Amino acid sequence: MIPGQGVAMVLRQSIIGGPKAAFLSSIGNCAGILIWSVSSAIGLSAIFTESETAYLILKWSGVVFLTFISAQTFLSLRKEFGKFDLESHEESTAWGSFRLGLITNLTNAKAAVYAVAFIPAFIPKETSLGFGIIALGAVWALIPFCGTLV
Repeated sequence: MIPGQGVAMVLRQSIIGGPKAAFLSSIGNCAGILIWSVSSAIGLSAIFTESETAYLILKWSGVVFLTFISAQTFLSLRKEFGKFDLESHEESTAWGSFRLGLITNLTNAKAAVYAVAFIPAFIPKETSLGFGIIALGAVWALIPFCGTLV
């Protein structure tokens, strides 16, 4: 029911760490989008198209990371005072929140497929492919960023 792992991660950060942690995680998520877009522009789409092994490594690293985050959340819920208590705030560092958002996006196979397969398809033929991918990637990154400002 949740649109994606990035949204689930930001919601989790909002509940556990508060608005600042959610904002910084969202910024990390947007940075991941930009990394995927630039990587696609410099040729990552060709690598994933040609190497099923590279794509499988990406996909399974996402599965492992999500399993780790899920287990960590479930274990924190076992504590009597660790249940999603909106009155208490778990201390998280700015770097930790940003890093969580970044790693969540970089291990997101859906983001990888979108960046390397779909974005290049929307670039007009008369436009530089690399520039077009980076430009559309920047727009893609701005959408969730602007959503956190609202």
